[in-house]
Amino acid sequence: MRKDEEVGRALKAFEEAVQFADKLDSGMAASGKNGGGENSHCAGNASIGLHARGSRPAIPYRTAIAQYSMDELGRLIGWINSDGQLRTDDQIVSEMVDALGFSRRGVRIEAAIRRAITAYRAESKK
Repeated sequence: MRKDEEVGRALKAFEEAVQFADKLDSGMAASGKNGGGENSHCAGNASIGLHARGSRPAIPYRTAIAQYSMDELGRLIGWINSDGQLRTDDQIVSEMVDALGFSRRGVRIEAAIRRAITAYRAESKK
């Protein structure tokens, strides 16, 4: 009904989110003080529901992606997501490659991780 008002509110919210993200990227806490250290990031993260990850699940490093079970891959995905940060599938794949200790992101590795992401999401909805 009030299209112009709604568009204006959406643009304002977007601009505020971009400014907030820029402050976080530059190391400023949500209060606007420039601390420039780990504590300032924690203060900013706390205000938007982000928190530090716990320790990595006790899943051994293996030489091939086929040696990992879907359960193990799902536990690693859950651990990566445990900090509350929103990620694209590509970002999750990249972090999984690092977490698994692989030096390259091959076709088989990426396909297995993407299957695990899909399974993880399906399990999370239950």
